Amino acid sequence: APVGRVVSGQVLVRFETEKIDEQLKAADLDLSIAREGLARQEEDSRRQEEATAIALVREETEAKRADEVLAWFREVDRPMRLQEADLRLQGTRDNIADQEEELAQLQKMYKADDLTEETEEIVLKRAARQLARSKMSFGFQTTRSKYGTEVELPREEENLVLARRKEANDLDRLKATSGPSLRQGRLELEKAKLNVVRQTEALDRLRRDREALTVKAPAAGLAIPGAFAKGKWGGLDDM
Repeated sequence: APVGRVVSGQVLVRFETEKIDEQLKAADLDLSIAREGLARQEEDSRRQEEATAIALVREETEAKRADEVLAWFREVDRPMRLQEADLRLQGTRDNIADQEEELAQLQKMYKADDLTEETEEIVLKRAARQLARSKMSFGFQTTRSKYGTEVELPREEENLVLARRKEANDLDRLKATSGPSLRQGRLELEKAKLNVVRQTEALDRLRRDREALTVKAPAAGLAIPGAFAKGKWGGLDDM
């Protein structure tokens, strides 16, 4: 402002603001980015809380189901399958015994009957072949039953035990890690909130500094260049 009288609010000094304007623009962009990041982080935190709760329920359900499957196998399924295998073998034994008895009866009958030798030979051979096939089938069935009871059933039980251990381990691991992970997420969210607050405060200070680069007259009076110190004006010699 020129030396002389000025009115209240008149601009006295205006400093260059190019650099601080650049700082303001950068700080404003940084704050916008921080706010968007905070919003995303808040949504991620909410979803993480929900996903962890769902995962815990799922793992607890799977662990319980594995226990139930193993208990069913041991208490019901395996004894029933062993009994079924024994019944099948016994049924085959009974069938062979019946065929042996029928063949013996046929042999007795044909000895006392007047049927031709040709008819007798056909019937007896047919009965003998059927009996031989039944005995061979019984051998196969016995081998399969032994393999099933001694190999397959123990292996199936072992797999169920391993499945139960896996589910229990997964549940324990989730319980052990979900708590710290959620707490870490909450702490990081609080840190992000604090960072936004700090950036907002820094931007406000920078804006106040920017406003202070334009000096206005606080009241009507005289505009005099120089320095006022110890009750005296200095630098007035050039006026």
